[in-house]
Amino acid sequence: TNYQNEISIDDLAQMCGLTKNYFITSFKRSIGESPYSYLNKLRISKAKVLLETTTYSIQEIAHRCGFQRANTFSSLFKSNTGLTPTE
Repeated sequence: TNYQNEISIDDLAQMCGLTKNYFITSFKRSIGESPYSYLNKLRISKAKVLLETTTYSIQEIAHRCGFQRANTFSSLFKSNTGLTPTE
């Protein structure tokens, strides 16, 4: 629900009533990847929809998907999809 907001692993663990290490271990065991990796993939997935359906700038899409910097978004997008956001 809050993928676009800045949220830390500590915050997520606290919401679940778990220690940070236990949260990370449990998340990996349940989902198959780290919370950070999962969050980035979710954000990239949401960005794909915005890229295909809006005329927002790359910077606006990055911000709407929870990335503080457009260049960080572009790097992660390329590493996850093999394409740059403009491609």
